[in-house]
Amino acid sequence: LNVSRNLGGTFGISLVQTMLAQRSQFHQARYVESLNPHNLDYMQAIHRITEALIARGVSQVQAGQDAVAALYGQLQKQASMLAYVDVFHVLMIVVFASVPLALLMRKASPEI
Repeated sequence: LNVSRNLGGTFGISLVQTMLAQRSQFHQARYVESLNPHNLDYMQAIHRITEALIARGVSQVQAGQDAVAALYGQLQKQASMLAYVDVFHVLMIVVFASVPLALLMRKASPEI
């Protein structure tokens, strides 16, 4: 009984970690589609961040690189958050599907 509980927990954690990684990659890929020099919002954001970094004393070249890195960091955070929401929804469905099964279980007879 203890072994099966430990294995179930291990498999569950592995499944959730795999789902988080896959969904995070999915959302990141969808966001990256719109982050290009042809997107006006992207270019404005890069310009604002670059100007703010230059105002803090960072060189122009370094500020441009740091601006892209900062924007990409925000993209990763948002993609991760969406992945957590997706996994939470899947786990919620699993719990709702499991509740009727728990109610159908019979009470264990006392062992002699």
